[in-house]
Amino acid sequence: MDTFFFNLVIGLISCSIFIVTLLYSKINLFLQNKQENSIRRFSTEKVSEMGGFCIVLAFFCTLFLSRFLIEKIDFASQNPLFGAGSVLIPFLIGGIGIAAIGFIDDLFNIRARYKFIGQLVCTLPYLFFGYGIDSIELPVYGIYPLGQFSLPFTLLWIVACVNAVNLIDGLDGLAAGVGIIALVFLTIVGVLKSHFTIISISGILIGVYSGFLLFNRPKATIFMGDTGSLFLGYCLAILPLLNNVKGHFYPFNLLTLVILGLPLLDTTFAFVRRYLRGIPFYSADKNHLHHRLIAKGNTTTRSIVKLYTFAIGFGSIGFVGIYFPNLYLSMILVSLLFAYGILIYLEYDEIRKPLQLIKNKTSLKKNRTFIHTLTKNIDLFFEKDESLDDLLKSFKFWAKQMKISSYRIEEKNTIKSQYHSPVQHDYYEITYTKNIFKVYVTLSVKEFHLDSDIKSQLIDDAVHSLIHHLSKFYLPTKQDFIKSSQEVQKTVEKVHI
Repeated sequence: MDTFFFNLVIGLISCSIFIVTLLYSKINLFLQNKQENSIRRFSTEKVSEMGGFCIVLAFFCTLFLSRFLIEKIDFASQNPLFGAGSVLIPFLIGGIGIAAIGFIDDLFNIRARYKFIGQLVCTLPYLFFGYGIDSIELPVYGIYPLGQFSLPFTLLWIVACVNAVNLIDGLDGLAAGVGIIALVFLTIVGVLKSHFTIISISGILIGVYSGFLLFNRPKATIFMGDTGSLFLGYCLAILPLLNNVKGHFYPFNLLTLVILGLPLLDTTFAFVRRYLRGIPFYSADKNHLHHRLIAKGNTTTRSIVKLYTFAIGFGSIGFVGIYFPNLYLSMILVSLLFAYGILIYLEYDEIRKPLQLIKNKTSLKKNRTFIHTLTKNIDLFFEKDESLDDLLKSFKFWAKQMKISSYRIEEKNTIKSQYHSPVQHDYYEITYTKNIFKVYVTLSVKEFHLDSDIKSQLIDDAVHSLIHHLSKFYLPTKQDFIKSSQEVQKTVEKVHI
């Protein structure tokens, strides 16, 4: 345990030093200007997302300090930290690759499909060196060999954990805190099983992410970005497997899933939710667990505390099942009930009205495809209109298909057209201004959060095209003509009811 505490303290100090150095360096401003905002994050302020870079740098610095400054590390002789046969080598190679993908995404926002392919590539070193999950410990049945399914199961496990942590990183301090809680429980399990490599690496991870959390708690001064969240997910996936040596793999314990239950629940249910609503699984929305807590009126801090409590609950259930093997099946069932209770508490329609959503799935998918196709060809759709009245009718048709709550079109502060339907919930009011035209569009928060990564873009495209075609029916003054080269100005305001 001396190594564990040494790694924890050095990791915390080194990460804190790197973050402070970054925040006060000129390169931080350069990197902030490069990064793009994420639809999943609540913060709208320009905050550095290079915390993950500091985390990864601190991790490797602490690892090498642990190796070279401590003359004798209390690792099992058959599983040394470095050297031939060490499972740590492929783990570090994959970790560098995962961090690199996250760093590139933080700067340039690469497409989801390319990020996914990169994640798969980064899992290959672990498999190439001859490691993997070759069996699962099932309740009642016992040890079940995976055989030819070992490779796909290992890939699925690693990629699932990587993306689970990445998706839950939506509030200040959430991903880091949930990750630290899971790491603490994995460390306890490592102590019980005498898996010294797991204990040592857990100490480093707990230290560096604790150092990061000092700056990431609300109100955050730095974010971990995809670099930090992907690296944390990767480490949480590989860490339970670090006890393996070539020729002798421990069976994969399903209660490891339970210890990581909160991020895995959030991601798994996101796939189910999008499937039932006819939305592609890769499409972002604002219906994750933390979004639902905020929607129920919780503050950011209170939401984080509740999610930490959920994470501790999952970790405790998993630990009890591992410590008392005779309760293995019971704890798995308890974890499922616990997960179901969380979803019921958060009032998901997918849990409360699943049959209705399944019945409407086909129509929802058709409507989504139709509105996407219509907006993609919105210029042609408006081009056919030979009068102002026809143009305004076409825009009204589009607005109804888009489920816009209301809109108002003004020309020199004179209302030319408006549409309104009753709004019973909070909504977003988006204002577009260019030349003599001003367009107000409102959309309920519930509708916007569904498929939110593209819905905003669809509205932008349609309104921009509308303003362009409106100009055909007005003869601008010389001043208006000069202003016509300006970009459309957009503001967004959330209105509470």
